[in-house]
Amino acid sequence: MSDQRYLIMAGVRRSVCAREAGLNSIRAVVLGLAGRFLQELFLSLDCLFSPKGSIERSDVQGRYLKIESAMLDDQLRTSIPSIEVRPIGEKTSKRWTRLFDVIPES
Repeated sequence: MSDQRYLIMAGVRRSVCAREAGLNSIRAVVLGLAGRFLQELFLSLDCLFSPKGSIERSDVQGRYLKIESAMLDDQLRTSIPSIEVRPIGEKTSKRWTRLFDVIPES
């Protein structure tokens, strides 16, 4: 499963917050092609891809900072909603942006 790649369907900002907080993984719900629940697990941030190349923080700055600070607290981290992802292949992943390349705009 280490070579598997996932496209973030919901939760790009939460994933970027996790990255900026120095986390290596995030809780995720894996959906099948039909949008059906497959499993919930912690995924490495290395295997995540985003449909967005950048995200705007200004319109949700307060929420973004609240999530980022919660990511640093082990007890609060579990209260952050899971991101939603779906598996993608190696060829398909070339169309998307690696999570580590997503730029938060000020």
